[in-house]
Amino acid sequence: MTILVIVVDLAFSLGDFAQGFQEGARDSLRGNKDKWGMPCLLEVEQVSTSADSLFNTKLEKNVPYRSLKIQAFAEMPVWVYFISPLILIAGIAYLIGFVCLIRLLIAISRKNVFVQKNIHYLRFFAYSQAALYILYWVDTWAMGHYAAQQLKSPAFDVLGGIDPGIDWKLVMIVILFAEIFAVGVKIKEEQDLTV
Repeated sequence: MTILVIVVDLAFSLGDFAQGFQEGARDSLRGNKDKWGMPCLLEVEQVSTSADSLFNTKLEKNVPYRSLKIQAFAEMPVWVYFISPLILIAGIAYLIGFVCLIRLLIAISRKNVFVQKNIHYLRFFAYSQAALYILYWVDTWAMGHYAAQQLKSPAFDVLGGIDPGIDWKLVMIVILFAEIFAVGVKIKEEQDLTV
């Protein structure tokens, strides 16, 4: 059951990844990156309430609107462009880590729990996940930081990049669990030697 839940979660995650990949490919084909810089999704706060509105078909009148996010282009320092290949490498490692997690669950279902191989599986999953999330957060922060310095508008204050919504507590719990598991295997091995 656990493996099924993990596979379904991975399938939904891959769908989001594929959509982001397609958007990036479309932007690169259009050549926007070279003309205007790198596209950045930014969080904004609307300063002025302009006369702009949207037509509501049910109410049959114009209604005011508020923008919370915008996409704009900004020039990035050279080091930011090196993060994307690192994210790709970390993403591949994370997929391998998912395979390791499934292999760990299969080993546990076969009653083969406290062995060195399972430590490697769990650690690879935990640290590849952490690496991917850290790189993604750095990329989002850097793009938001540099874009906020460059972009000015009378209607918006650019607050920075969109929060990637990473649950850092969960990442730390997985790493902590991996290390606790490693200590448990070591204690079991020491017990086996003393018997």
